Amino acid sequence: MGFISKQIEKVYKSVLFRRHDPDESIFCFSHNDYDGLMAEEFSFVSKRGHHLKGNFYCYPDFTPGRLIVFEHGMGNGHNSYFAEIELLCRNGYLVYSYDHTGCNNSEGEHIHGLSGSLSDLDDCISALTGKAGYTEEQISLIGHSWGGFSSLNILKLHPNLHSIVAMSGFVSIPTMHQQLVPKPFRNQLLDLERRTNPSFADSNAIQVLSNTDRPLLIVHSTDDATVSHKLNFVALQNALKDKSNILFLSVSGSGHSPHYTADAFAYKESFFRQLKWYRRKGKLKTKEQRIAFASRYDWHKMTAQDMNVWNRIFDFLRK
Repeated sequence: MGFISKQIEKVYKSVLFRRHDPDESIFCFSHNDYDGLMAEEFSFVSKRGHHLKGNFYCYPDFTPGRLIVFEHGMGNGHNSYFAEIELLCRNGYLVYSYDHTGCNNSEGEHIHGLSGSLSDLDDCISALTGKAGYTEEQISLIGHSWGGFSSLNILKLHPNLHSIVAMSGFVSIPTMHQQLVPKPFRNQLLDLERRTNPSFADSNAIQVLSNTDRPLLIVHSTDDATVSHKLNFVALQNALKDKSNILFLSVSGSGHSPHYTADAFAYKESFFRQLKWYRRKGKLKTKEQRIAFASRYDWHKMTAQDMNVWNRIFDFLRK
């Protein structure tokens, strides 16, 4: 392996083969921030032997019989998605969400690459249909980004899930590599993913979804700079246009958060620009500095949900 190849792999590993733990600069809600929202711990052991920790969430008047698994994107864990989880609970759903391997409260030395989410979700569904006593037909799934990839591909492993909503998900690892990796190094990094997760790294949502009759809703924003709308949403739409069980919802102005309001997305982008600048200037070295930085922002405003999108999701889930 040449010098440049080694450097490319080093950079790749620095993001996709490290732990993702909470950073006080980024505030996350918890169930304690919502009056009456209940949490019951449910953990499971992954195929690697790591304990992955999560909770069932609901309000007292939830409708029994249906479970929604919320599959988080790459980052600090499922607490980053509490605005979404609480909204689902407020609409009567029982929600289960957990921290992926190497994230927040779960064990693991790192997140095991782009295919790590699919490996974990396989273990999660197996635990819910085993230890927790659910059937696949009782489980719906909502995933975003990294969790969108696993949501788009999980049906090859658990074909009878009730329904799936995939937001900003990518089709396959090679599709993401088209955005992330210079062409001469893509095979090298795909081989790394294959060595890490040999049963999952070659999964391709177009192939998986071509062979299912399960209901899916795929949501993406046209201006998503993180997961390309053209390479993923448009590719799926073109390949699966004859599948009546698959619905597509394209929005604009919300970037990598198609379920956020445009104002929330803009506010979030401004926050991350400031966060990057403060980190570069060495102004967030202490816990106290990070907490003070986060306290300057309105986190309800930053996570405001687009109810036009969510009403489409709720209509889909009720079918």
